[in-house]
Formats: sequence, structure tokens, C-alpha cells
Amino acid sequence: MATKRIKDISTTATTFAADDFIALDASSVGTRKMAKASLITQVGANYLEKADNLSDVASKDTSKLNLEVPNVGTAANEVPVNGMLGDLAFQSSEGPSVGALEAESTIIKSDSGVTTTQALSVTNGAATRLAVLEDGRVGVGTASVTTGFNLEVVSGDMRVADAAGADACELGYSAGAGKSFVQSYNRNTSVFSDLVLNNVATVTANGRLIIANIPTSASGLASGTVWSDSGTLKIVS
Repeated sequence: MATKRIKDISTTATTFAADDFIALDASSVGTRKMAKASLITQVGANYLEKADNLSDVASKDTSKLNLEVPNVGTAANEVPVNGMLGDLAFQSSEGPSVGALEAESTIIKSDSGVTTTQALSVTNGAATRLAVLEDGRVGVGTASVTTGFNLEVVSGDMRVADAAGADACELGYSAGAGKSFVQSYNRNTSVFSDLVLNNVATVTANGRLIIANIPTSASGLASGTVWSDSGTLKIVS
């Protein structure tokens, strides 16, 4: 056989023949030949072999399976990454759940089109403690706000004050007494204070009633109006 460089051989191949040999050459051991089977054995033992690892490179799942690359997650045979990303690594954008959330400015958007749908809900895990409905109505202690009202307070009373525990206007319902009440009361000192009604009548802390600008004549007054007849209170009939 004439001497010819391998690069100059005109016949090419894309697959191994059963009796193929591969030419090898090294300064330490000289020129040798290696059979196809021996070549595959050597590659399989020391490198990634397509038949064992990348038999279907067009399929991500098949390649992952062949390479024994696990999925990310918390199920069996999955690798969790929550140590790096926290629980949010597994959250759905449709309904994320976090232990604590802090934001400088937050816009809550709810556009279901149903006014009674809760745009914001605060619970204790068992019951709703605060609900803001899509139409802006607010429920405290309930998610159901009575039609026609913007605020509903259930299982509790309400107070308006400049500071917690200080003098405040309190409104509520006493289930024990079966009565509603409005009062001015200081929770820090356990003392009643004056309650002004429409800037016309004042209920003092000791229970007295002061009515300003009482008419002194019944003339022109509507039925049921209180007037003073020389210091005697009378009601227009």
C-alpha cells in the first residue's frame, strides 16, 4: 500500500463499520490501531457516551433523565433550592403566600367585577379579621358588609381617639344588655368625658344634658320640638 496521509484519503465515513480500526500514534509507543469496540469501551469509561447520556439531545427531559439531572422542587427525587431563595422559590404568581411582607407603597388590584369580592383579606387562619371589598367597603371581623353601608364591625366595638386608650367616642353593641351605645370614655383612666351631639346638645361626664339655644316660644315650631316656657320644658304637640 502506498504511503498517504489520512487527510488526503478521498473516501469518508459517518458511521463505524463492524471491522473498523482507528489509527493511533504516540512517540512513546509508536503507531498502532484500535478496533471499534475497544474505542467505544475507552470512551464510555472515561467520557460521556451519547448512547448512555445524550441519546435524545432534542428532548430536555430525556437528556436530564440520561444525565441523571434531578428536577428542582420539594417532592421526592427533586432538589430544593429554598435555602437560597426561600419559600418564594416555589410560589405561584397567582397566589403567593409569605410570612411577613413590607412595602413602601402598595397598590392592590382586584378586577373580578364582583363588588363583594375581597380585594384584601386579613385572617388569623380560622376567621376573617379584616376585609376590603372591591367597591371599597370595609368589614372588620367579617367579610360580609351590609348593603348600603361602607363599614361593618362585627364581634367588637369601635372607638375614635387621638391616642390609644385616651378620651374617645365609643360606639358598640352590648350583647349582654341587648343595647347599642354611644359614649365618650377614657380607657386609661376609666372616666367618662363630655359627649357633644351635633354641637347643640352635650351629655356631661356626670350624665347631665345641656341643650343650647332652646326656643322660648312654640310659634312656628314643628311637632315634637322641645321649647322653654319660662324655664319649663315643653314639647310642641
